[in-house]
Amino acid sequence: MSTITQTFESLCDKEFEMGRVDAYENLDREIAALKHQFSAKGALFSSNLAQAVVDVILKRFDVVLTAFENAYLNKWGATDRDLTETDMEWLKAKVSSKLDFEILQARTRAQNAFGATPAFAQFAGQAEVKARERHMRVFQKLDILKLRKEQAGMKKEAKEISPATAAKAMDANFIWEELHPAVVRIAKSRVESGNFADAVEACLKEVNDRIKKFVREKTAKEFDGADLMNRAFSLQTPSSYSTIRQRRLEEIYRLATCKFLRVP
Repeated sequence: MSTITQTFESLCDKEFEMGRVDAYENLDREIAALKHQFSAKGALFSSNLAQAVVDVILKRFDVVLTAFENAYLNKWGATDRDLTETDMEWLKAKVSSKLDFEILQARTRAQNAFGATPAFAQFAGQAEVKARERHMRVFQKLDILKLRKEQAGMKKEAKEISPATAAKAMDANFIWEELHPAVVRIAKSRVESGNFADAVEACLKEVNDRIKKFVREKTAKEFDGADLMNRAFSLQTPSSYSTIRQRRLEEIYRLATCKFLRVP
């Protein structure tokens, strides 16, 4: 759900308008100075002058992009404000409605600077193309902003649900009553202290040791790793499981045990 109000939108628009106006302040004066400089060298109608004018316009356009980021993106990027999908769509719409016009203005400003000189027409088009390329960075920054917000959200959730908190939230009586006594003996104290990974690892080691002991008693041989699991749960080895369903379950146990114990 979006939290964007008319007042909020109006504030963003006004901030951007002030930024874009400031970006082009004294542009005409700067271009006039360039023309005077190149005219003194006899290069008033040179491609070097045309390129210099385009560079000046694009430099001002970059300031407009910065003004846009400050007025819109930073309302999320520089704060703890959540960024919803609706907010993202609103920001993308603002990129199009505000910056598409500025791209065309880059071309118009170049045309006005060059006047009716035909040789400079291509440079006006270049100003528009370059401005359009540069404005795509705003979309990239939007994607980065979204990823950062998502990452911050995950960190916040992880912080709020600490191992200790999660352990306290468990219904200990219900959980432990449903588990094997050996699991309770090995894991309970570890889980209650928040050491979940250690609890799982310790239980898996116990499973491995029990399977190893069982196979050793049946075969009088010592096995480990893949050989141990394949020997213990082999479909070719007689077992107490007689039905097809039970044999399939035995195979599932073999695969699951290999997976959990990271046996190849």
